[in-house]
Amino acid sequence: MRELSASISSQTREMNNNAKGNRGKQIMKKKSKKLPVILIILAVLGIGSFAGYQILFNNMDPAEQAVIDEEVGSITDEILEDIKAGEAAAGEAEQNPTTVDPNEETPGTESEEGNEPISEKEQILSLYESGFLKLQTEGNAIIDRLVAGIKTDYETLLANGASKTEYARLAASYTNRANAYEGGMDSSVQDLLAHMSTDLEKAGVPKSEIDAAVKEYQQAYEEQKSIRQNKILDKAKTFL
Repeated sequence: MRELSASISSQTREMNNNAKGNRGKQIMKKKSKKLPVILIILAVLGIGSFAGYQILFNNMDPAEQAVIDEEVGSITDEILEDIKAGEAAAGEAEQNPTTVDPNEETPGTESEEGNEPISEKEQILSLYESGFLKLQTEGNAIIDRLVAGIKTDYETLLANGASKTEYARLAASYTNRANAYEGGMDSSVQDLLAHMSTDLEKAGVPKSEIDAAVKEYQQAYEEQKSIRQNKILDKAKTFL
């Protein structure tokens, strides 16, 4: 969890520094004709609203929903496969220990201090931490893709003199996609946590320790979700 928490803290500091440095520039750059884009971004976050167009929201096309479910499902499956491969490799290493120089460190069998062997619990948590970091990276990449798409589509509407209805439809489209991806990521996290709990239980880890580990990862994920939302807003400000 140290690496995951450090990643989240680093992103938070970066966003705060960027916000301070760019605040003055953003005020000077504001133009009324570009106001709709911030409304679009806010709608994607579930903050904005378009009176009379609510029917457009939460109306995901089944085919597009299926594509998103498949994408997030593939990410989750790949992460779980990596974790299983890591567990298999660790189990094989235990069953077939290699004779080595007692003065030479064996990678993956010593703790960071180099004094005590890594416990099965630590091995499991290390594998799942790598999995959660990968999921975090994939989630950030999805947000980057959505924001880039919003900007491109918005600029096209702006150039064509689009109506408010067209802006509302664009907002609805990206809101539905963002919600679908967020829901998929939530399910992926719960799936990973369920597998992690099972693996820790099989390793004989007390339930209280399992619950504490699950809670820690859940809190880290919620913090990361908040960071992704702030990231969307920060990028939206650069469009103004």
